[in-house]
Amino acid sequence: MLGRMTRHAQLRLALGGLIALASGMGLGRFLYTPVLPMMVEGAGLSPSRAGLIASANFAGYLAGALAASLPGMSPRAWTWLVAGLAASAATTAAMAVTGGFWPWVLLRFAGGWASAFILIFTAALVVSRLRAAGSVLSTLHFAGVGAGIAISALISAPLIAADGAWRQVWLTGGGLSALALVAVLALVPRRAPDAAGPAQERRARPEGLWRLVLAYGCLGFGYVITATFIVAMLREGPGGRGSETVVWLIVGLTAAPSVVVWTRIGARIGAIRAYQAAI
Repeated sequence: MLGRMTRHAQLRLALGGLIALASGMGLGRFLYTPVLPMMVEGAGLSPSRAGLIASANFAGYLAGALAASLPGMSPRAWTWLVAGLAASAATTAAMAVTGGFWPWVLLRFAGGWASAFILIFTAALVVSRLRAAGSVLSTLHFAGVGAGIAISALISAPLIAADGAWRQVWLTGGGLSALALVAVLALVPRRAPDAAGPAQERRARPEGLWRLVLAYGCLGFGYVITATFIVAMLREGPGGRGSETVVWLIVGLTAAPSVVVWTRIGARIGAIRAYQAAI
């Protein structure tokens, strides 16, 4: 029974979720940020095309999120999670061995789609089980996004000055994502989530849902610009390359515990007020 899940099993499940998000979101979605200025310099990528490639990734993320919400997807959550992790690893590594604007657009679109599958289906497989067991370890699961961003900063840093460094970073990210897939296979059980959980969430339509969707969309429009181009902006600033890795690393290290912090704040002042304070 989910409610009888041992503490050790809960920790393994949360760790599997953390690794999945670190791979699919931190690397599959955000590795492009530290690589972007290297590709502009080393691959002759213009800033406008760099932005279009980033847009393709977010378009793929939107398409993947919509596809994951289709009827009949949830019962095969584990299969779709594994497929998303494999696709994320493959598309990340393939960025290093392909060339040209359109192949990169297609790869980033596919990578965004995979990232959405990973985020949504780990929530179905990990978060729902942990909550059913009365565990608070779902916050550890969500720390994976920040952990992955921090890893992307670390694997980019030693290679910034090297010729063709951007290819090495993509290959390293793809290799780490492949290892993450193996870890998730070992840590996240195949057993489907309790049918009562996701089904009830899909039927629920809280008042003001579309206002929340609109607000979240506006926030996303603002944050993705900074999240994509912050390293490129730092390279053009007075700090130059010396500040790139440090700032991007700080982004990851502060994002990792953010869910824990805001969950506790929400428990004290209420979720709505915490959300308003975060904005």
